[in-house]
Amino acid sequence: MNTKINRLSWPDYGKAICMLIIMLFHTELIYLGDTSLFTELVFYHTSVVFFFYISGYLTTVENFSFKKSIESLLKRLLIPYFIFSTIIYIPKQLIHGWDFDILKMIEDIFGGIASWFVAALIVSKLIQSIVLKFTKNFYVIGIIFLLLSICGFILTHYLPPPIYWRVNFAFISMIYLFIGMLYKKYEHIISKKKVSVAICSTILYFALSFLILDSDIWFYIYGLNVGKVAVLPVLVYLFISVIGILMTTSLVKLIPTGIKWLAYIGVNSLTYYYLNTGLLLVLTTIMNKIGLTEIYPWFTLPLYLIVVILLTFASEIILRFAPWMVGYSKKKLINNQKKE
Repeated sequence: MNTKINRLSWPDYGKAICMLIIMLFHTELIYLGDTSLFTELVFYHTSVVFFFYISGYLTTVENFSFKKSIESLLKRLLIPYFIFSTIIYIPKQLIHGWDFDILKMIEDIFGGIASWFVAALIVSKLIQSIVLKFTKNFYVIGIIFLLLSICGFILTHYLPPPIYWRVNFAFISMIYLFIGMLYKKYEHIISKKKVSVAICSTILYFALSFLILDSDIWFYIYGLNVGKVAVLPVLVYLFISVIGILMTTSLVKLIPTGIKWLAYIGVNSLTYYYLNTGLLLVLTTIMNKIGLTEIYPWFTLPLYLIVVILLTFASEIILRFAPWMVGYSKKKLINNQKKE
């Protein structure tokens, strides 16, 4: 498998586990029309925001290169976004039974509407690059990112969705990029007690999540209508999501290195994300066509495993025959294979 080497294992493990949880969430939602308690607890507060956090963690602040950052943004995020969004757009329209409109397609793809998560990640990384180009001061960066997050909540309330390039979600996510940068800065202190942090953060995370599960402050931040909630619920959500990030980081750091299949999913997590819902829609449509219309809750896990396996094959085919689709060159992949 074509995984990168000479890199930390735990960020890839974390991305892999979070992406697997996101895929389970999508499987339950599309197949069953509902989600389980487990996916609600671990998905809403942690899985998506972890990717913004880890993006901040992997940012080199002191030796930051604006040029390299933009080049990476174009190759690894923007170009794949346009490629995959275009490929899966028409099949999704047909499966949903929606009328195909070429102008709507152009607006959705070029307006950053086709994939809210990737669009928000692109914009947040662009903002981060611009800020780091002018300042490396952590206090200044923290203030700017916090103010942008507040602006994100305001935009979510006052502007009708969808907002082009999901700027509101990108602004909200700036706080998680900064938390990633902050964690890296003080990682040497936190890591000294990694087992204790893992145990305490896990207990606290699930205790708080269960506590607010049926309360008025249970909500998903990216679907937040700011005008209908108080400041306290927002702060509660942010607190739990940060605890969830700390929990995930601490737990994946306890996983032994060298688990290639897990690292593979982490390295190629965005490929899984792009193709996940499309493949699920195709499979469920085929099941309906051949008469398997009755929902069997027990089949959720087998269907989920089938999707993971098929997406792994699809990812490997892309890496072997069209690595440019995900921002790689064949030469770079060959060199990585030789070093493994």
